[in-house]
Amino acid sequence: MVYQDEINDICKLLKNDKVIICPTDTIWGLSCNVMSEEATRKIYSIKKRAIGKPFILLVSDLDMLKRYVIELHPRIETLLSYHKKPLTIIHSNPRSIPKYALATDGSIGIRIVKEECCQQIIMTLNAPLVSTSANYSDHPSPRNFTEIDQKLISEVDYTAQYMRDQNNLNDPSVIIKYDNEGQIEILRP
Repeated sequence: MVYQDEINDICKLLKNDKVIICPTDTIWGLSCNVMSEEATRKIYSIKKRAIGKPFILLVSDLDMLKRYVIELHPRIETLLSYHKKPLTIIHSNPRSIPKYALATDGSIGIRIVKEECCQQIIMTLNAPLVSTSANYSDHPSPRNFTEIDQKLISEVDYTAQYMRDQNNLNDPSVIIKYDNEGQIEILRP
């Protein structure tokens, strides 16, 4: 893979409580290893975001998702197989996720990322990434690298090199939640 050296460097940083900016399958995001409370708190500080307003997690594939969700309703698993747009799902039954990463009700939004380099980072790290848009709270989300505030870039430990030159305007993911019967509520279309 073309970016393997950068992926290895990023994973070393993530294992050492660092915060990065990297592209995802939606927009550019602030990310860290979910197992690092220090890095997660640093993202709250950088974004100027209220503690307790949770971030989402990015996982590499369905198997990794199942490691962090007690039970995945079959209807949701089918939806994940066929849904074309990036889809973040709020799960009310996570496991093995630190409490500081969860919403106050114990839930967490998780998305299977489809962008190849981001997937490789997650697989190499062997842990989900905390992810949130690379912007300050109450500011527009950056839909490509050029829209990220330079001050924010200066506050992180590393900014990925790959995909900086791409100017496609990407949108955030669709967000849904579901109940025990698999009934879906769309929170963000």
